[in-house]
Amino acid sequence: MKRAGRLPFARRRLLQGACALAASSWPRSASAAPPPGQGEVATAVRQLLRYERFTLASGLEVLLHDDPKATQVAVNVRYHVGSKDEEPGRTGFAHLFEHLLFQGSKHVGEDRFFRYLEEVGAVGVNGTTSHDRTNYYETVPAAHRDLALWLESDRMGFLLDHLSEATFEGQRKVVKNELRERFETAPYGAAYLTAVGALYPPGHPYHHTPIGSHADLDAATAEEAKRFFLRYYTPANARLVLAGALGPGVRAAVERYFGTLPSRPKPATVRTPQPSPLTRDVRLRVEAGVELPRLFVAWSTPVYATADDPRLDVLATVLASGDEAVLHRRLVRDTELATAVEASQGSGIIAGVFTIEAPLTRGRDPRRALAVLDDALRRLAEQGPTAAEVEAAKAKLTLQDLASLELVGRRAESLNLYADVAGDPTYLATVLEQYQAVTPESLRDAARRLLFRRPRVALLTSPKAKAPVAGVVTGREEVAL
Repeated sequence: MKRAGRLPFARRRLLQGACALAASSWPRSASAAPPPGQGEVATAVRQLLRYERFTLASGLEVLLHDDPKATQVAVNVRYHVGSKDEEPGRTGFAHLFEHLLFQGSKHVGEDRFFRYLEEVGAVGVNGTTSHDRTNYYETVPAAHRDLALWLESDRMGFLLDHLSEATFEGQRKVVKNELRERFETAPYGAAYLTAVGALYPPGHPYHHTPIGSHADLDAATAEEAKRFFLRYYTPANARLVLAGALGPGVRAAVERYFGTLPSRPKPATVRTPQPSPLTRDVRLRVEAGVELPRLFVAWSTPVYATADDPRLDVLATVLASGDEAVLHRRLVRDTELATAVEASQGSGIIAGVFTIEAPLTRGRDPRRALAVLDDALRRLAEQGPTAAEVEAAKAKLTLQDLASLELVGRRAESLNLYADVAGDPTYLATVLEQYQAVTPESLRDAARRLLFRRPRVALLTSPKAKAPVAGVVTGREEVAL
């Protein structure tokens, strides 16, 4: 639901900065321990993210993270349903419900959800849908904690009392318009959908993205949508996280608003890891009405909460974060083949996606750009990065994660995410430990096993006059390794 959507430094600064950030978020008390020292960052994070966990009679799992220093309360609700759980021919349902849940429920009038929250000064009010989950969140002044609980409980338990044909049709139009704006008429809009659809072919739960398709959205009916809601949007298939200045009686308040909601069985959802079945490279060509060509390369990678997941985060940072990053030097500074470069590891519950994206310089040979990229990966796979590159990347990632914990909304999201994907709400501390365990040798091994000469999708968007700016696929080639 869209309302109106790294710096290099030395290891010593990493540890000093990390400890300072962790300590600044640590609740003070007369018996509080001194700020954590070297090697104690993960311990400090676990203590910072302490929580209470329980399950209501309705089946809803609840996490409470109390921080008396805060002035706000973050409310974060995660439904364990995403586009991977949709049936063929009915894609886009999870994303459609992301919108419908903001439109009103039995005791909340049409389009009143945002208004109630805006009137009390709430911030960060939104929802997102991924392959794996649908998330709703808002941060309210502590005095208005119960307003947020009431709103979330009413749409969890009583959405269908409000859902009418008119509301359904209105939000279907909104979603279709979002599909047009974000993917069908946006520059390079076809690239991601096309590349991921090729990386995870038809039949794979990640083949289609959460946005859905016009055909499937048009074919959907309000009655089908209601059945989808009754199956997946039940308290037993959700988790509520509260973080911040929770105040007295918070558990009783949660019980009052969520404990007596209608309960339905927890549905089976797709959670078994399913890597891409590709055995060959796939090369795709897209022609688009854009000014610059763009290269997009994607690999299927491991899931959340595995040892390779943080290694790939570090590897992406070594490759493309900052002016001294490997690919920035090779593609941008030294050869001027590209104007910029980005790399990232996108983790999921059943698979991951590692991507490298580079807008290319006009008039330069894209085949040479891909060859330079491949040579950089070959060198990493054979020689590994330098120790300085690894330490700088670990520093960037660690401080980014620690800085995010200053916001109670980000703490709530972290607790909910890792409770889901790792079974441990404080697993972020483990991720930080895993970052520190990364070595040049382990990154060399990860590059060799997971990227270099592994099946991938390489997509080139080429400028063409009068072509749609989003692009049209004009070529596909499968190349044996």
